[in-house]
Amino acid sequence: KVLAYSTIANLGLIVACAGLNTPLAYAAALIILSFHAVSKALLIIGMFMPKLAFAALLAATLAGLSLATLWAVSVARSHDPISGERATEKNRST
Repeated sequence: KVLAYSTIANLGLIVACAGLNTPLAYAAALIILSFHAVSKALLIIGMFMPKLAFAALLAATLAGLSLATLWAVSVARSHDPISGERATEKNRST
């Protein structure tokens, strides 16, 4: 399989840091590795979240629901109608 150019570049930097064989170089290699992992994770999340949102909207449209209905359902699911607090705040207290 083919790896992305940024991954190859980061792997080269990590190997170069490991080749220096100093504690500072190992720390730099770990920082490069962690930044690369975070950036790739954010890239993948940013790439697939709009696709998932569009798929949900398309499924709701095909089911005959309007955007107003989807908005009302999302508001109803995120707030407790009795206490008025958000559902996540209510879950944290229990």
